[in-house]
This record gives sequence, C-alpha cells and structure tokens, in this order.
Amino acid sequence: CSGSQGLELARRGHRVVGTDISETALERAKLAAAGETGLAISFQIDDIAHSRLDDDQFDLVLDRGCYCSICTFNHDEYVASVRRVLKPGGVFLLKTMSSEEKRYITYDKVGGREVQMPFHFTAEQLQKLMSPHFTIEQMRDSFFYSSTVGEPARARFLVMRNDK
Repeated sequence: CSGSQGLELARRGHRVVGTDISETALERAKLAAAGETGLAISFQIDDIAHSRLDDDQFDLVLDRGCYCSICTFNHDEYVASVRRVLKPGGVFLLKTMSSEEKRYITYDKVGGREVQMPFHFTAEQLQKLMSPHFTIEQMRDSFFYSSTVGEPARARFLVMRNDK
C-alpha cells in the first residue's frame, strides 16, 4: 500500500518492483519514493490473482497482508500467479493475519456469500493451503506494526521456497 517495504529493500541495494491493485496506493508509494535518489524501484498496477508480470521474473516475492484479504475467493489464482512470477527455487515471504489476533475481524459479501476480511489463519490452515505448492521452510508468529494503530496485530510469517 504505502511502498514502505519496497522502499526499505531498495535502500538496502535490492532491485524492487512494488505492485498493488489500487492506483491510490501506488500514488502514495510513488510519492514516498520521490524524495529518494538512486533507488532501483518501480511501482506497477497489478492484480496478483491475475498478474500480468513476466514468468520467472523474481528471486523473492514478499506479501505483507494481501493474501489474508483475498484468500477466500482467489486462493488458486493467487498461488498460481506467485509460483509463475517466482523463479524456480525462489523465496516467497508471506505475512498474514493470525488466528491469535482477536481484533480486525469484519465480513464482506463476495460472490453472494459472507467472507471474513481479513482472514485470520491458524498454523494448520496455512500448512494445508501452502504445502502442496511450496516448501515451507519456516513458519512463526509475528506482528503487523502500524503507525496508526497502537498495539501491533498478531500475524503469522512464512518463508517458503518455490520448488517448481
């Protein structure tokens, strides 16, 4: 959304492509990057569930909060797109809401049914959803820190490898 993760990676010398489905979010990210010079970063509009990014393009894919917002209606498309854009042997870092977090549970109508937004995952659910597609190298408890919310939200963080 804000581009903060991508900006920090670019500051550390990585070449970064930041994507979002929201033009407003991308404008915010571009504005945040405008004061920086010499960074290898670009921002593109893209829907990860139906990505237009090139195949085998990335050594690393980082998702900090997208999957838990679309998983109940775009899991298969999401996983296929991530696997497609990630190089063989590439690393997929996923941070998603934890079932241990009791706040931020809302529901929305998608396809005529109510779905939890964002979805709060147990470790077992993530294992079942991701292990058929990736090698899970690490899963641990984590937090979503925010400049607008006092106490950080509980999260789950996964390190996975694309063994296609």
